Amino acid sequence: VRRGYVVLIPDSITAGERIDPPGAFHTAEHYRRHPNTSAMGKMIQDGRVAISVLQSFDFVDDKRIGTIGHSLGAEESLFVSAFDDRVKAAVASCGYAPLAVEKKPDRWARDHWFSYIPKWRIDLRAGRKPAWDFDAAMSLIAPRGYFNFQTSEDQIFEEGKAADAMTLSLMDIWSFLGAPENLRSRLDPGEHDINEDAREEVYEWMDKILLP
Repeated sequence: VRRGYVVLIPDSITAGERIDPPGAFHTAEHYRRHPNTSAMGKMIQDGRVAISVLQSFDFVDDKRIGTIGHSLGAEESLFVSAFDDRVKAAVASCGYAPLAVEKKPDRWARDHWFSYIPKWRIDLRAGRKPAWDFDAAMSLIAPRGYFNFQTSEDQIFEEGKAADAMTLSLMDIWSFLGAPENLRSRLDPGEHDINEDAREEVYEWMDKILLP
């Protein structure tokens, strides 16, 4: 807000005012109500609805929409931006590791706590990785803005270096589309958090894309 933005911060399912029994970040109740959906799909839809809410206000420039998120919010920021081109700049902080190298890929389809995409469970438990990886989602954002932040000692997503390298491997796509400056990746020492210096770089990068 201090930088000149209108900000909407909706609660994710299982968090804030949207916690169902047995507690925060448990998706069992969601799947009881909606067995043929995924929590990840619900998060994407919620994000798209939030954009529509923002655009409904006459004091919002609907051509200058950005998303930013950390951890679970980073995944939502990435996927909402991949599937909704109303987002002009997206930031994902400590939100993923490449599935090809992730040590704990079953987290995405576990049968307890937060289960992102249950239909992956059969393949993952059989040792088969999904047929896609996060670079496919990131590619859908080009040439719009995408900033990926990772840490090298993240205790949740341990493969931060691989995530940074995956992001930078997509630079040719942004360059081909004439906007190499819109893709940014930063890898810092540290655990599952974004430091103040990185935050400032993120905000300055967003300013260049979103502010008039």
